[in-house]
Amino acid sequence: MNFQREYLGYYIHNTADMLWLWYDYHTEIFDRSLPYTVATPGDETGVIPTRFPYTIWSHNNAQKLLNDIYGIAKAHGVSEEEMFRAKMSEVRGRSSSQDRIDLFLNLDKKGQFEFIKDMNN
Repeated sequence: MNFQREYLGYYIHNTADMLWLWYDYHTEIFDRSLPYTVATPGDETGVIPTRFPYTIWSHNNAQKLLNDIYGIAKAHGVSEEEMFRAKMSEVRGRSSSQDRIDLFLNLDKKGQFEFIKDMNN
């Protein structure tokens, strides 16, 4: 069984997709750790903080991770255009936060994110 195909109905094809999956996982896990959150509109498995200072913390975390993935993308020869296409992909947009978390965890167990961990050390 191919977990990606069976679970989400698609494959992660490239580095840009992997970087956005990593970003989505880390931003969602961080936001879930904050108090005063509500379900994301259109995705009851995602959360967004609703009170200060948690909204600022969430934003700052997302900005830091965004800078990280764009730096890693550049180091791996992934263009900003490729990153934008992956960010805006229909598949990413229609998958739930929990689906993406589960996919991340499955791929992380297989060592698929070592290229990111190596860049962050």
